[in-house]
Amino acid sequence: MAISPQTAEILRSRAPNLFIEDAWRSSAGVAEWALTDLEGRRLRCADFQRDWHDLLASESRLLLEAFRGSGKTTHLRAYFLWRLGRNPNTIIKYITGDPELALGFGDAMLQDIEHNDALHQVFPGLLPDKTLWSKSKLRVRRGVTSDQASFEADSILHGRAGGRADILSFDDPTTWRNTVAQPADREKVKLALRENWLPFIVPGGQIVFIYTPWHVNDATAELERDPVWRHGRWPIRDAEDRATWPARFPDAEIERMRADIRSPL
Repeated sequence: MAISPQTAEILRSRAPNLFIEDAWRSSAGVAEWALTDLEGRRLRCADFQRDWHDLLASESRLLLEAFRGSGKTTHLRAYFLWRLGRNPNTIIKYITGDPELALGFGDAMLQDIEHNDALHQVFPGLLPDKTLWSKSKLRVRRGVTSDQASFEADSILHGRAGGRADILSFDDPTTWRNTVAQPADREKVKLALRENWLPFIVPGGQIVFIYTPWHVNDATAELERDPVWRHGRWPIRDAEDRATWPARFPDAEIERMRADIRSPL
């Protein structure tokens, strides 16, 4: 049975160990215990966002397609923190179509690992190794000797893969700029994926794409046609025309957005 945010906050204050244990077991638990929204309130996962975490924990080749503003990037961050907390030897690469987004995400990871007290209640051993500590490359304290970063953030057309990764993640690698405004870059993105990024996954590693589509022939659209990928899709309205996330995007807000852009969402 669903509970209200107010009830959830009361339970957190009275029985924090239950939430800390849940955060140890699942990345959805990390999102709800350790991360906050733009107003500083603890996150509360919608049902569809919990589905994302289940897929992230189980699928080795995942295409997670969802509407803009659905929280994809924040929940991916919760998953990364959970993976590093459970195994600090994990190597993660995060690639986007926008260099500024890459650095912003890297900064959020850096701040969480260094300063997030709630995260450290779950994973007290998840601590920075200050010998490599920046927005683009950071290393956590771990039990193996390696010069490689624990986490790297880069952009798809300007970065280089370097060493191999346990998790290779792509957050909106196709953008309006590299897909629509500059259509010649569409093929460059596909080439970069095939030759500069995808070959650097370790055997048994995980590749994840989170994205909103831009073009029927962009890189993510091509991957959707390959049966090796598990493709999950969450439009702003479900198959029965109900709002997917009514707490954030109720019907009136969806219709206002549609009117603004004069197009279906």
